[in-house]
Amino acid sequence: HVAVCWLAAPHWSTLAGGPPLPGWAIVGAVVVLPWWIFHVMFSVVTFLHHTHPRVPWFRTKSESNYFAGQVRATVHVQLPRWVELLLHNITVHGAHHVDPRIPFRHLPGAQRRLKASFTDDVIVEQWSLKAFVTTTRACQLYDYDAHRWRTFRDASRLHM
Repeated sequence: HVAVCWLAAPHWSTLAGGPPLPGWAIVGAVVVLPWWIFHVMFSVVTFLHHTHPRVPWFRTKSESNYFAGQVRATVHVQLPRWVELLLHNITVHGAHHVDPRIPFRHLPGAQRRLKASFTDDVIVEQWSLKAFVTTTRACQLYDYDAHRWRTFRDASRLHM
């Protein structure tokens, strides 16, 4: 892709009547920028699914079980319906963890049934920038001994 963009694409930009673009600009716009956007989005979505003040993490398999790992350790991040459809229900994550074979179009119904069955254990977070920032401030390091999230400041006080 990089070679095609670098060598051939500068000539394609003239087809629309524009000036030839340098190869580096096309590689940046066609390869690097989409790659970077994908990885940023993937990282943020993964963070949102597995990081929350109520989400436990486990040091070893013996500390966990299927229920704790698949139901209690995931977050259902609620987004506007059109965003959910655009992202193929990727943030309807608890049901996906319980059974990854569920097709994306059936995830919302499966998540509702999961929530109805395990109301106190399923974590649902309405996405907002404020909620995201609150989570990133509260969940900076996981204390496996105390089984809770700590801030960097809290963790540094423990080791002084």
